[in-house]
Amino acid sequence: MANGPVNVSGSPETSANMLDMPYAAATLIYTGVKQSPAWINYDAAKLDISGELYGIEARAYTVNFTPKAGYIWRDGTQESKSAVWLINKSQVTVSMEAKEDLQPSDGL
Repeated sequence: MANGPVNVSGSPETSANMLDMPYAAATLIYTGVKQSPAWINYDAAKLDISGELYGIEARAYTVNFTPKAGYIWRDGTQESKSAVWLINKSQVTVSMEAKEDLQPSDGL
């Protein structure tokens, strides 16, 4: 019997096969076009990703990460885990320019 925890492939756990949960590198801002975040701790060779990979509207989106064979989460599990990423509303800037030649009317 092996000493310590054993991963799903039967080999002893090592830091090389233990994964940290991915997270979005930044919150995106609404632009009206399809967007997808960059992911920190995501390696396509070690994790499958599914769910709402792209978004257009300003709202929260959910993706699922599942370790591939031979990899586990740092907490020792192998089940899919969800992560949320965001597209925030864009800010609207309105500027007004004063006109010197305009005078208030007597009727106002």
